[in-house]
Amino acid sequence: MTPKHTPEDLFTNLVQTPEETTPRPKRVFRIKNGTIVSFEKEHEQEPPNTYIMRWNPSISNYKMEDFENDMDWILDEEQALNWSIWDYQDAKIGDRFFMLKVGTGRTGIVMEGTIVSAPYRDEDWSGRGREVYYVYLKPNCIIHPERSETMLTTEQLSEQIPEVHWNEGHSGEKLSRKQAIKLSTLWEDHLMNTPPDLL
Repeated sequence: MTPKHTPEDLFTNLVQTPEETTPRPKRVFRIKNGTIVSFEKEHEQEPPNTYIMRWNPSISNYKMEDFENDMDWILDEEQALNWSIWDYQDAKIGDRFFMLKVGTGRTGIVMEGTIVSAPYRDEDWSGRGREVYYVYLKPNCIIHPERSETMLTTEQLSEQIPEVHWNEGHSGEKLSRKQAIKLSTLWEDHLMNTPPDLL
C-alpha cells in the first residue's frame, strides 16, 4: 500500500542477513522521490529484522496492474518501492521483507528483498485519515502469483509456521527471530528447488 506523497530524500543501506548463504549487495543508497540517485560505502548496523508485507489487490490502492507494470522496472538498480508498515517502531535500514499476496486467487510470497529507508509518516493510502508509516523496499525477487508455475503459498507457510496468520493481518508485521529463521530457510529451499525460468 503506497502513499500519495514520498519524502524528498532518504539514505538507505542494503545488508546481508545472518541466515543467508547467498551474498547480498552491501551499499548505502540515497533515494529521492522513489529513485536511487547515488550510493556510498557500506556501514555497520544492528542485526536485521524480518517483516511480512501483506498485499490484497482487491482492497489496496496498489492494484494487480500496478504490480505488473512495476515488474518491468522495479528490479532495476536505481528503483525502489514504498509500502506501509504497521510495526514501524523497530524497522530500520537493512531489515528484510517478504511481501504476501492475500485475498482471492493464488496467495503466497510475491516479493522478497530489503527495507532501504527508515520509516516515515505520510498520508493514509486508504484515505481514512489514519496514522500510517511507510518504508522504501528494494526487491531481490518478484514472482507473479498467476503466471508463475511455482510459488511459496500461504498454505505451505501455514503448515510450516502455523503460529503466523499468513492470510490476514496488517502489512508490515514483524516476525520473531525464530519465525524469521524458519521463513528464511523455507524461502532459500524454495529458490534452490525451483528453476529460475519457473519463478
